[in-house]
Amino acid sequence: MNSWPFFIGIAIGLYIIWGATAKTETNPYGWLHKKSKILWKSKAHTFLSFSGGMIVGAMIFLNL
Repeated sequence: MNSWPFFIGIAIGLYIIWGATAKTETNPYGWLHKKSKILWKSKAHTFLSFSGGMIVGAMIFLNL
């Protein structure tokens, strides 16, 4: 089984966590933040940080 798709998923999750922690507005994280800000308002960074962690966790679990 090839592992590279899982590593790409982990990299995407880590990027989302980094963007939420740094509270950056650069694209493509900025697009995610704009959309999640509609629903989560001031908690958008917290939501995206949690979501990034869930992506990383899921990729690690699925790669086992």
